[in-house]
Amino acid sequence: MSITGGISFYDENKSLYNNGALAVASSNLSDQNLPLGTNKYFKWSSFGSNDSTTETYTITLPAAVSLSRIFLMDHNLKKFQIKYGTTPIDFTGVIGLDSYSDSKIDITDFTRNTAYFEFDAVTTDTLVLTMDTTQTANAEKFLVQFIATNEIGTLLGYPKLNNIKLDRDIKRSKSISGRSHIEKSYESGSFDLSLKRYSKQDDIDILDALHDRETPFLAWLCGGLPDQFTTKQRGFRVQDIYNMEISRAMSNAYDANVYLMGVNQKYSFQEVV
Repeated sequence: MSITGGISFYDENKSLYNNGALAVASSNLSDQNLPLGTNKYFKWSSFGSNDSTTETYTITLPAAVSLSRIFLMDHNLKKFQIKYGTTPIDFTGVIGLDSYSDSKIDITDFTRNTAYFEFDAVTTDTLVLTMDTTQTANAEKFLVQFIATNEIGTLLGYPKLNNIKLDRDIKRSKSISGRSHIEKSYESGSFDLSLKRYSKQDDIDILDALHDRETPFLAWLCGGLPDQFTTKQRGFRVQDIYNMEISRAMSNAYDANVYLMGVNQKYSFQEVV
């Protein structure tokens, strides 16, 4: 395992409420299942908590599954732990953002808004997040998404990203006074990925497998090295992970029809619910 910064793809979240996963939080029970969805605009937040209060968030999956990756998307946690099993035990062989490496997920001074961990695969139906302190002292603890999954693959090369689009489905209408009325929905992402004279067979195999899938997958453009970009922009931030499917026919050819010159291919990705 290693975090290389290449574009990464993952299975659909195994801890989705719509697929039967359920959460039990130690406070604010009315919102406790919100992090088990795909909507990045809703969140669970503790109630009546501060840095002297330990909050727990326990996820029960509908069946035991194999897992080797976890994302905590858009949160304010500073000190927290993640374990698995009904009698919670530590993950092993853990690596994470910013060169984190340990025999467990036990974070004492986290400063980002999204966490990512790779670990030795486990089979479980229970995940337990324990939260102690927040990045702003004594704030309510919050979490937008909890993602438990497995990696499909990380690209070794750097194909060209084209037509990156963040669409809020803007609708315009005119009032009687002549002024415009604009309505916006939640943002959705899409992009094209192009290979030009490409010769990395492992990458081609990953993209072909995505093309063949009948179910959504997760795409992470920053690949776990968000600071490799000199300028931060949407789509490439650590919190920008998209639930996607291939949305158009794949186009492919050998470059200049010369079989030894590598392949030219194009894939289109669209965010889905």
